[in-house]
Amino acid sequence: MKKNNLSKIKKIVSKVILILVFAFLLIIPTANAGVSPCFNCMTGDYETLTLKNRTKGDTTWQSTLSNANPGDEIALNVFVHLNNKGNTGFIGRNTQVSIDFPTTAQTTISLLAKVWADNVDAVYDSSQIALANVPPYAAAQKLEDFQATAKFNSKQGSYDLPVDLSIPGTVRVLIGNILGDNPDCYENTFEVIFTAKISKTSIVPTVDIKANGSDGPITINYNSSANLTWTSTNATSCTASGSWSGTKATSGSESTGNIVGTQTYTIVCTGPGGSATDSVTVNITTPSLSVDLEAIPGSGNAPLNGVDLKATVSGTATGTINYKFDCTNDGNWDYTFYGISDNPKTVVDACNYIYAGTYIAKVYVERGSASPAEDTVAIQVQSNPAPTVDIKANGSDGPITINYNASANLTWTSTNATSCTASGSWSGSKSTSGSESTGNLTSSRTYTITCTGSGGTVSDSVTVNDSAQQNNPPIANAGPDKEIFEQGTVILEGSGYDSDGDPVTAYWFCGGGTLSSSSAFHPVYTGPIVSYDTNYTCTLTVSDNRGGSASDYMIVKVKDTVSGLTVSKLVKNVSDGTALVESVSADPGEVLSFSIQVSATGNSAAKNVYIKDTLPAGKIINPTNLKIDGVASSSNIVTGFSIGDISPNQTKTIIFDATVAAKEQFNYGFNSLINVIIAYNETVSVSDTASINVIRSSTDIPTGFTNNKILDYLLLPLAMTFLAFMIFKKDLVFTNEWWEGKKKVLSEWKAKRILAKRIAQIKTKERL
Repeated sequence: MKKNNLSKIKKIVSKVILILVFAFLLIIPTANAGVSPCFNCMTGDYETLTLKNRTKGDTTWQSTLSNANPGDEIALNVFVHLNNKGNTGFIGRNTQVSIDFPTTAQTTISLLAKVWADNVDAVYDSSQIALANVPPYAAAQKLEDFQATAKFNSKQGSYDLPVDLSIPGTVRVLIGNILGDNPDCYENTFEVIFTAKISKTSIVPTVDIKANGSDGPITINYNSSANLTWTSTNATSCTASGSWSGTKATSGSESTGNIVGTQTYTIVCTGPGGSATDSVTVNITTPSLSVDLEAIPGSGNAPLNGVDLKATVSGTATGTINYKFDCTNDGNWDYTFYGISDNPKTVVDACNYIYAGTYIAKVYVERGSASPAEDTVAIQVQSNPAPTVDIKANGSDGPITINYNASANLTWTSTNATSCTASGSWSGSKSTSGSESTGNLTSSRTYTITCTGSGGTVSDSVTVNDSAQQNNPPIANAGPDKEIFEQGTVILEGSGYDSDGDPVTAYWFCGGGTLSSSSAFHPVYTGPIVSYDTNYTCTLTVSDNRGGSASDYMIVKVKDTVSGLTVSKLVKNVSDGTALVESVSADPGEVLSFSIQVSATGNSAAKNVYIKDTLPAGKIINPTNLKIDGVASSSNIVTGFSIGDISPNQTKTIIFDATVAAKEQFNYGFNSLINVIIAYNETVSVSDTASINVIRSSTDIPTGFTNNKILDYLLLPLAMTFLAFMIFKKDLVFTNEWWEGKKKVLSEWKAKRILAKRIAQIKTKERL
């Protein structure tokens, strides 16, 4: 019985040891985490980069090559061996190799090989190919014609890998995940063999032709000649074409002879390396032609009608003249005259300009064989100035006080006015300037005159008090200056009072824009449409009921509106938990989240803004979870939709998710996808991009059960240990019960067997 118990204990201990060993093996890859694995760092490792000249039949790999010839086929071997530095089971993720080579011809071709992985530092090695100068080929050559696949050799087999030449001067291959060897172990060694050729470039000939010592074009006098000279290199023969012909020496000189038109002289020189061509052009002087345009008058107030256009032609050209006139330089000719001799030519009352602004008039003339000439002139049309009027009593702006039953002399002057009307204590039409007696007065009187011109209407008043009743004029305050955008509104803050306690009334007049009421102290002012920032003067006149009045003014600046848009786009890898960036890496099948921000710039809202995101077709699919400023939307980001108006300096944020397509949709190696967002309305369109870099590996060696270090190396081993212990414990209890039952059955079987044997013996004796 003790022996059986001892045996059971040994079995339990053995199982526990196996469990611990198994857990240790799972955890061991992190045991030497402080020691970094490395490529090609063992004592017995080969050189990282070696070469063979296959054309010359090299049988061994060499550190460098010498005396290579144009057209030779070169094999480039990159050795790959990952030393795990004792981290058993270490995987080099996305292992890659590359070779940098010069893209221009060199006398010695220098190469740099690189081996690296996502989790292992790169190792580098360099080599050179020295070239032999073999005429007629150039001494400087380069590598070209890399084969589309590279040979991947390992102890487990050999196969082809696709070559990536997307970066000029670099050839690259993605191996994928590889298993590292323990130190001094060489089970997992690899080599990647690229194949290329040395270019076979011949020495190209050159040729240079000049006219009068210049590469041209040159200009000479009409019916005169130029001297042609030419030189060449690496050429055996030359031929002339264009404005001359025939076989020419490889260098020489020749006169063009007198020429009366533009001539181009071409020479083609040929040699073993091909052909070279050069040309020179000789122009002759042509008649000159110029024109000066004058607007009469060149400025004035709107409407400016009956402006004459006068064109004066000069230069050496002769013959009749063709004139074309355009009042506003809009591309449509308002007046045309062909084959006339008038110089200068005046178009009387040619142009009418109704509104204020700067206008450009244009003239275009043709004469003989000279090149056409044109000229423009600016016409300045100002807004009509507002009229002014000033009325005085006895030479004073008033109020004045005179003796009871005496008279005062009224005088007034105005500018920019065409008519004036009296009101208040007098009436009727008045001249734009003049004088008049009030007659004898027995009470205070206020005399108002209103004058009108093309720029508007203006009024002024003067009060005459008699000595029996003194009236103080009211105080007017037009309030602070204002600033608005065109077609915007603002409340004017006028005020007024009378020190005598008399009631007062208000009257507003503005040089532009409109008022909700001219008689309110706080009217609403609406700005007009302007093409540039414009100041408008608004005058407030405050009057009392005894003829006293006072005025004050303020300025409303009406600003031209401008608007614009900006857009930015970022992306993050939801599956990997990255932050929002301009460029992100992803694997096939992973989920991406895009963030788009659209902002309005300038001082006015961006109206009816649309957005549209062009996802790479078949690569980034299933856009979902679209939200605009955090609110879910069913709009389609690919076909585009409106996000409405955006206020100045407002930003709208649009986010959505999308999925990277299955790996079958991508080429092996590195795939760069560009994702474009467009924001636009009727006046502006802007865009931005985000990039997604998708890598499809040529192998799929797993780096763990879940590729999560915490799960693979800590939690998973502990869970498996506990599970195994529970299984073994349950098995042990079950085995004890099973064994006791088996022993009982065995005993019963033995007893039955003995009994049957005894019965058989008894029956045998009875027969005897």
